[in-house]
Amino acid sequence: MILLFVLLSMNIVKAAWIEDGANVIIKNLTLFFIPATVGILDYMDVFTGKGSLLIFIVLVSTVLVMAGSGFVSQWMMQRREVNHD
Repeated sequence: MILLFVLLSMNIVKAAWIEDGANVIIKNLTLFFIPATVGILDYMDVFTGKGSLLIFIVLVSTVLVMAGSGFVSQWMMQRREVNHD
């Protein structure tokens, strides 16, 4: 993903070239989480003792990733607008 980001940033790879494939992956994204969810069922004994703590950690880390992604995307959009003006 980092390599793809760098290639897209440097205009070596055009977004139009990968747009169709990316849209297919995004439309079917929920299917990619099913194996991970089913795999968790094998480790239910881990969740019995500290399940609430693990759920809290997952929720907090998810919020942090979402906030970080939002801030970075907003920063990049502002930077793009400044460069185009």
